[in-house]
Amino acid sequence: MANKQWIWFVAIAVGIILIANGTINLGGLFGDKDVVPPVIPGSEGCNIVPSVTQSLTDKLTPGTAITESSSEWRLNGAYLGTTEPSSVGTVDVIFINNTGYLSELVTGFQTECGAKPLIATMYANTSASLTYYSDNGLSALTWQTSNETAKAAALTYNWNLHFQGVDKKATGKQMFIVELSVPANVSSATLGGLTPITVPNGYSRQLTNGYVSAWILPSIVGNTAVDYNLAVTAATAKVIDGNVYTTIYNMQPFVETDGTFNAGDKAFNSLNTAKYGSSHTKNFIIV
Repeated sequence: MANKQWIWFVAIAVGIILIANGTINLGGLFGDKDVVPPVIPGSEGCNIVPSVTQSLTDKLTPGTAITESSSEWRLNGAYLGTTEPSSVGTVDVIFINNTGYLSELVTGFQTECGAKPLIATMYANTSASLTYYSDNGLSALTWQTSNETAKAAALTYNWNLHFQGVDKKATGKQMFIVELSVPANVSSATLGGLTPITVPNGYSRQLTNGYVSAWILPSIVGNTAVDYNLAVTAATAKVIDGNVYTTIYNMQPFVETDGTFNAGDKAFNSLNTAKYGSSHTKNFIIV
């Protein structure tokens, strides 16, 4: 008798332990069932849809809220267009504001189950003022008012380019393009030791047959000044004179035609469509 009581005691104790750790579920005995959270397709088992709650402010004026005009999204390398991601993964996004701000690219943002805040900042856009100083450094060159004096054949012009930024604004990376004389008259053109780039096909030439060079300049942020030396050397037995045209594009991130994101180092997309934030020109004459 004592042995039977001991066996029942052990059995009851084991049962209590199994119920406590969930091995045995008594819910089904009473008509209850476990509530299984719904699984959202593509959301890693989330029961709350992943979403992004974005907040945009001015990068140089903290606390100033910015309203986006639109946004372009990529999730795990796939282009979503303007559709915000609703799955867990790695997000890249371009925020666009068409009322005075450069577009902003954010990369590597990780979505999670439920809403996740994304705080981004944007630069107010401006064009830095550009002053060309004459080869002798004594005067600012202006179109048809203050001209450069032509030099003898095969000599070099050294023009100081003075860029002045604007307080609490930025230019973005700048594409600087200069166009002058005929190609046969120019031996070389250099800008402050920068590496020249291919002139984009989207650029509209000012001269039917001019010598054109282009460079990428860093962004000018705030009320700062930057100077570059533009050195242009005439070819042997040639003289450089006539009109000098300069175009500066303030670049910003954009969506390429294949859905990839450009970080803001081109002024035109692969179809030669303009994608820069703003542009300005500065011209003078060599006589």
